[in-house]
Amino acid sequence: MANNDFLEEIKKEYERLNKEKNNIANEIRKLQENEFVKQYLELQDKMISLDLRQKELSGTVKKKQDYETCDHIWVVTSRSYDSYEGRKYLYHGCIKCGLDQRVLEIAEESGTKFFSDDDKLMYDVFKSQNYKKGKSTDIICDLELATAIYNKILEYYPNIDDDTAIKYLGIALDNIRNIEVSEERKMGRAKRLGLSKNFNRWSSSNV
Repeated sequence: MANNDFLEEIKKEYERLNKEKNNIANEIRKLQENEFVKQYLELQDKMISLDLRQKELSGTVKKKQDYETCDHIWVVTSRSYDSYEGRKYLYHGCIKCGLDQRVLEIAEESGTKFFSDDDKLMYDVFKSQNYKKGKSTDIICDLELATAIYNKILEYYPNIDDDTAIKYLGIALDNIRNIEVSEERKMGRAKRLGLSKNFNRWSSSNV
């Protein structure tokens, strides 16, 4: 009997709160019809938009500084061949900061019209050559995957030097290339590395 009384009290309290919420919602709707309140809310929305844009700009400045000051570790992220000139082109990306020369390849093929803000930023950094050269490796790998593995290495060995990190990255990629696992294991591995679950670039031709 006592339990039923307790449940009834909970139901009554729930209904009371629901009624109070509805009353407040009605009051808010009435206030929103007031011109001064409308103006206040519009200014609040504008202020929020300006704050967000400022944060984006600050993030862009920070990212530019990261691109320019990073002691890069470069992996090969893309290869192309010019049959007319008989030349092979290699494009590199940094597993530390994400600076990716593929923006140069895209710009060459399609222009910069559809570049994101970050693409434009990287493109400007490469064109101005305001970046350190860093360490070049002969590792060929999807940049997202290589970066994820590098970050995982840093988790286990936060004070690791670049040369050892490059060595460990090569070992990890060799294991991915040479050890066949199920699709389920691939998804699990992607999750552990912080990649999206549909990350499917695990074949030896792409890794």
